[in-house]
Amino acid sequence: LESGDDMVFSWRSTGEVVADLHAEPDDAPEGFAESFDRARGVEAHGGYRATFDGWHGWFWENRGAEPVTVELQASGFFTAARTYGGGRVQETALTAETP
Repeated sequence: LESGDDMVFSWRSTGEVVADLHAEPDDAPEGFAESFDRARGVEAHGGYRATFDGWHGWFWENRGAEPVTVELQASGFFTAARTYGGGRVQETALTAETP
């Protein structure tokens, strides 16, 4: 997202997770992130306005013993998405046709 861009979101999980909505400014040092909302639960819904250009999104942590699935639905003025897992990053450019 770029500064001033909006996003609306809804996520839910099959079990309790710790969720951290955070952002990494484009010009920030490696590893820097600013948190905007931290919560524990199974779902959240809302809106977010970027205060600076950069990557904006969530970190979910399952602290339980059973596997958990998280489903995210988001709409906004973003042009790419990243997923992290298993030590790997996958980046996808988004288009009007991208689900």
